[in-house]
This record gives sequence, structure tokens and C-alpha cells, in this order.
Amino acid sequence: MFRLVYSNAEPRSAGIGNRVNCGVAISITPAGAMNAGQTEAAYQEAAAVALAAFRYSNGDFLKTLRASVCYRRDCDSIAGIMACGLFGVFFGGDPFPKSLAQTLEEVNRRDFTALADSFVQTVYSVHGRDTTTRHPRDKVVASQARKS
Repeated sequence: MFRLVYSNAEPRSAGIGNRVNCGVAISITPAGAMNAGQTEAAYQEAAAVALAAFRYSNGDFLKTLRASVCYRRDCDSIAGIMACGLFGVFFGGDPFPKSLAQTLEEVNRRDFTALADSFVQTVYSVHGRDTTTRHPRDKVVASQARKS
């Protein structure tokens, strides 16, 4: 219970050595010893956990979230992000509990819908610029491939 309450703390008020989320889990349990100093191993484990949690949930967002973050060890946060990201890709935002979204926005003092809209506009802008520079390059690559 301590971890759940503490991980929902306002990060800006956590002070020096922000121990919110991963820091707390690793500090109060021996979880961090599993892949200590092996970032690649932690990410590989997190990817497998994320996929398993997503598949296990059968389209239930909260089940996806719980299965991934309650896995423990030292990949729970990364697995939670990946599993919930997969959920969003496959199901969109509609199944996301509105009450949870409201609570997250209130606790974090953020408008996540506005942030997401801004992010989407940025992606469109970057993609548009990339497209204009990519087409000339694609023509050159294609012409070189024909010469080979």
C-alpha cells in the first residue's frame, strides 16, 4: 500500500532525489537487484511482461494496468507504460475509465487531453516537414537502385 500511495505523490514536491515510482519500489524491496546494472535485460523483461499483461487483459484497461505494474521486480513501471500504450494503440481512448482520467488530471494538475492534442499536432507538423524532404531523397535512392 505504501508504494501505491507514494507513487501517486506530486513529483515536484518529492524533493531532492525524487523517489517517486521506480525509486520507491527499488528502495523498499530487493526488486532492483534483479537486473541491477543491466538496462537491456530490464527492458527485455519489461517488453515480455507488457505483451503478457496486454494479452491477459482481454481488452480491460484496468486489468492491463494492474497486471503490468503489479508484476514487480524492476520492470513494472516500464511494462505498465508499454502495456497501456499497446492498449491505446489497439483500443483507442474510449475504454480508458473517465473517472481515472479525471483523477489523474486533478492530482497532476495537467490537462492531458490538451497535451495529447498538442502532441498530435506536433507529430503532424514534423511528419509534414519530413515528407517534403523525403520525396526528393526517395527519387534519388530509386534512381540509384535502378542503376545497380
